[in-house]
Amino acid sequence: VEIQSTGDRLDAQLAQTGTYTIVIEDSGNDNPGTYTLSYVNTTVGPFTDGADLNGGPIVSNDIKTGTMSGIADLDAYTFSGVNAQRILISAVETAGAGFNTVIYLYPPGGASFVTWSGGGNRLDYQLTATGTWTILIEDVSNDTAGSYTMSFLNVTGGPYTGGPETDGGAIVSGVPRAGTAFSAADFDGYTFAAVNGDSVHISAVVTSGAMNTQITLFPPGGGAALVSTTADIVAMPLTLSGTYTIVIEDNVNDQTGNYTVTLNRVTTATGVEELPNDPDGDGVAGPVLPTTTALLPASPSPFRNSTQLRFSLVAESSVRLDVFDVTGARVRTLVDRRMGAGVHPIEWDGRDEGGARVASGIYYVQFSTDREVWNNKVVRIR
Repeated sequence: VEIQSTGDRLDAQLAQTGTYTIVIEDSGNDNPGTYTLSYVNTTVGPFTDGADLNGGPIVSNDIKTGTMSGIADLDAYTFSGVNAQRILISAVETAGAGFNTVIYLYPPGGASFVTWSGGGNRLDYQLTATGTWTILIEDVSNDTAGSYTMSFLNVTGGPYTGGPETDGGAIVSGVPRAGTAFSAADFDGYTFAAVNGDSVHISAVVTSGAMNTQITLFPPGGGAALVSTTADIVAMPLTLSGTYTIVIEDNVNDQTGNYTVTLNRVTTATGVEELPNDPDGDGVAGPVLPTTTALLPASPSPFRNSTQLRFSLVAESSVRLDVFDVTGARVRTLVDRRMGAGVHPIEWDGRDEGGARVASGIYYVQFSTDREVWNNKVVRIR
């Protein structure tokens, strides 16, 4: 006997070549009953047959739907990966009372699984070998049938678009992109190049639907996420040169909706935000001219000492930026003048017009131009 178990699941790497025998019996050999048996070779397959069509090859940016057709069903999907690449997998239950997906990831060569989701809907992992990897989807207890949607994204190598999924790919600084989480488990990956010392401001705002955007920023080379948040804006300096990846998804991977994502990158060399063109022909990118006038969310919020309030202007305009408390009383006027086109950061130090620190609580920022008015919430804590 190579291995035996009284549990409902057995995972082993074969030690010999030839015909193996599985023996099923009652643990005490004294009780009758019925059972269901499932077997999958996670290294070489086959992964589908006439009775179970779920499984087989999957590529980055692909979304699959599958069914746990009964007790003990195992669905295996394979993909080609390169050592040090970062991958994301999501498998979300869409039907079946009590059904709960679990994700296992097996490396090339037949070794035991390297990571699993523990009953969660999302797995994030940096590959440790080059070759064919296997994703195994099953019910966490192997005793409940149901349906699921599965998504796979190679964060480092892509592809980021293809088939029915057109959201993703290269994103240009200052140019908003509209996207859709059109099913459960949908990952949208956007890439941009940067150098050490640059800084980025990323916003992802829901425009319709029940989804709540989660922004995750991955560095070049397949490293762990630099930040992953449900806040609508991320602002941070970058410390590596190369291609970064922004992943937009629903925060629990089970809701759909539409969103707008915008990247604004401040370059080290020029100190201004990058344009995708060279308007004066001197080989140097000019400052970005936003395509929309808008008030961006405060960052950070909540804040203790200070927060940055940012707004964009597509053309020169009179601008007023005010902070109000929850009663509607004006706390402070931060800007009241004409300003040119561009993205403008304004710092609020949490003080009122008299220079006193305001109390903890909710405040409202009002941004007014010649034609429009925007309002955002900001929270101060002590």
